[in-house]
Amino acid sequence: MAVSDLDSVWSFLREFFNYAWYDEGVERARAARAEESGAERWQRVRQAIAQRELPPGEPLRLVNEGANQVLDANTDEEAYKWLDLMLENVESDGQIRPY
Repeated sequence: MAVSDLDSVWSFLREFFNYAWYDEGVERARAARAEESGAERWQRVRQAIAQRELPPGEPLRLVNEGANQVLDANTDEEAYKWLDLMLENVESDGQIRPY
């Protein structure tokens, strides 16, 4: 994984989730994704998460510190559950599934 991919995920989570309720972050990320410039950024973020190539400890740090979200368990596995659900919710036009 390129460092820029990790930076892309970090900045995305900080921008949309850090000081927002989860639902609000999803809605804001959906709106950004719909814009042409946001679509390219979203693809980098999506790919970095989906490929599961984040260094050990980074998924947990991204969710806890980048997104400022609390997990059920402080593990990378649980962080990936949160990240996967975030991907699903941002790509959906329907109701937001809570974590």
